[in-house]
Amino acid sequence: MIVIRILLCLTFIGLLSAANAQIFSSSQDLSLFGYLNQLEPEITNSFGNNGCVPTSSVNAMVYLQNIAPGTFGNRLAGSTYNDWIETDLQLGSNYLGTTPTGATPNNGIQSGLQNYFNDLGFTNVQVNAQLFVNTTSSSGNALSSFPTIQFFQSALSGSYPIIFGFAAAALGHEGVATGLTWDPMSGSGTLDFIDPMYASLGNARTGPAVATTASISLVSTNLPFLDGSGFTTSITDALYITYNSSLYGSNSGYINTAVLFMDNSGGYGAIPEPSTYALFGLGALALVVAYRRKVA
Repeated sequence: MIVIRILLCLTFIGLLSAANAQIFSSSQDLSLFGYLNQLEPEITNSFGNNGCVPTSSVNAMVYLQNIAPGTFGNRLAGSTYNDWIETDLQLGSNYLGTTPTGATPNNGIQSGLQNYFNDLGFTNVQVNAQLFVNTTSSSGNALSSFPTIQFFQSALSGSYPIIFGFAAAALGHEGVATGLTWDPMSGSGTLDFIDPMYASLGNARTGPAVATTASISLVSTNLPFLDGSGFTTSITDALYITYNSSLYGSNSGYINTAVLFMDNSGGYGAIPEPSTYALFGLGALALVVAYRRKVA
């Protein structure tokens, strides 16, 4: 009887753990990321205040270099802060189409980054994206879907870097996600990210990177969304982000782009945790064995 009670307790613990497993929580090692500041004079001279996409891309590539040095070495972004600046300028000018007046076109981020990796010979890296893009056509707006929370979960649980952008009215910004908590029951959580306008304390060139914590929630609304193109549309199942910027105060908007870098070489990846469902199954199996022994 004592054995059966213990097994019942283990089964209950497994059930409780399985219920709690619905809340997703994952974080990446912040010290592995770059801390390049998009307000560096060289970057603003080329891109004005619109260097957030190439800068966040560089900070994500530094993470790739650090997590898989045997694969990438320092060939993605270089090994010094000045190297990061040069990579930023190259990415923005030659691959992403970043300009002081037009920023970085959303629909060119994925292809630009993929071409960059391919040109360096890293065809094992697959750049995946979920984008919301408003385009002009004779029939009106051609809309793609907003990035999903599952897209962020797959990146962070797999230790892959993911950059994301959000827009409110005609303003937009890009960051590198470093951590996520998500409660599917409430459709809300928190997102930690490196803000390229405040990538380290005091934007020190010596680092380390610092993370800003934002609140995110899944929303659907009939309020118009303006992405800078002059078009408006209703929002359906979009992630809304809110945080306090160190430079500009409260900031918020709809996450409309998400791009992850997936290394298919098998050189790294997250170590999976034991499944709570497996724990439950083990407890149930033990109960069956104990019952059979008792009957015998």
